[in-house]
Amino acid sequence: MNELKNIIAVHIQKLQKASTVLNASFIRCEPFITNNVITSIEEEFVESFTARFNRLADMYFQSTLKLIDEVDFETEGSFKDRLNRADKKGLITNVTSLLNIRILRNKIVHDYLPSSLQYLFTESHKHSPQLLKEVNNAIIYLQNNLQYNSYLNNV
Repeated sequence: MNELKNIIAVHIQKLQKASTVLNASFIRCEPFITNNVITSIEEEFVESFTARFNRLADMYFQSTLKLIDEVDFETEGSFKDRLNRADKKGLITNVTSLLNIRILRNKIVHDYLPSSLQYLFTESHKHSPQLLKEVNNAIIYLQNNLQYNSYLNNV
């Protein structure tokens, strides 16, 4: 159990760091959202922002939801199974939005073209607040689990 507690604690730290970095990048890129054309200087910031969005989305979908299932002794399953279980636990505020974030994440990873940077930036910017909210819900859930298990170990 101590090993799982350590894994949870480290994962929470990684989620918090990735969330902080994405939020800072979100704020830094805010002025560019109304630009029809991204300059070469802005492009560096925008590419960093979309990469950070992708990294946090990937961490949430690939690691966090699996870790929550492990904590709750849930069986393995598909991405949709994990998403449905998290929704039933009240961890997700908007399933449709998360599905859209997952689709966007896949586009960033698999369909990236320099000509699509404006679209990827606009969509990532639009979905970042929701992603940050969902990640925060997961952090709170995992922190509560750590506290509960610490309490049980002291009883």
